[in-house]
Amino acid sequence: MIRIGIIVLALAIAGFFAAKAIFKKPPPPPVVEAPPPPPPPLITPEEEAKIIKATRDIDPDVRWEAALLLSNLKSPSSNAVLFERLHKDESIENRLRVSALLRSKTGADVAQQLVLALKDAANPPELRLSILVTLASVGEMSVISDITECLKDPNELVRKESLKTLNSLNLLREAEIQKAETERKRREADIASTEAEKEVKKLK
Repeated sequence: MIRIGIIVLALAIAGFFAAKAIFKKPPPPPVVEAPPPPPPPLITPEEEAKIIKATRDIDPDVRWEAALLLSNLKSPSSNAVLFERLHKDESIENRLRVSALLRSKTGADVAQQLVLALKDAANPPELRLSILVTLASVGEMSVISDITECLKDPNELVRKESLKTLNSLNLLREAEIQKAETERKRREADIASTEAEKEVKKLK
C-alpha cells in the first residue's frame, strides 16, 4: 500500500507540474515605448523675422549668410528671400551664389523666377550662364521656349549654354519616358501573371 501511495503521489505531482506547464500564462507583451517627441524648432518666429531682415543688410556677406541660413533651416520664407536676392541684390557675387543654391530646388515657381532673371538685360553674361545651368538642374519643361530665346543672346557663351541646357532637359525627359514605359510593362506583366494563376486554379 505504501508503494502504491508513493506512486499515486508521484503521478499527482507529475500531473500538477504538467498541467502547470500546459496552462502557464503567456508572458506579457513587450512594452512599446512611444517615440521621442520631435526636437523644438531651432529658432522662434521672432528670431526668423530678424534673419529675414538681415537678408537686406548693408553688407553683402551678411545678406548671403542670412539667405543661406533660411534655406538650410527650410524656412517657409526661404524661396521668397532667395528670389528677392536673385533679382535685387546689389552684389553680382550674391546673385551667382543664389543661382547656384537654387539648383537643389524644383518646381515651376523656381523655374519662372529664374527665367525672369534670365530675361533681365541688366544681368551680366556670367549670371545668365549660371541661371541656365540652374534651369537644367531644376528640370522644369515648361520653360523650354524661354530657354530657346537665349539662342538670340549677344553672348556666344550664353547661346552655347542654352543649347546644353536644352539637351539636359531632353535627356531628362527621355529618362522619364523610359521610366514610365518600364513601369507600364511591369504592370502588364503583373496582370498577365495574375490572370494565368486564375486559369490554373480553374483547371484544378
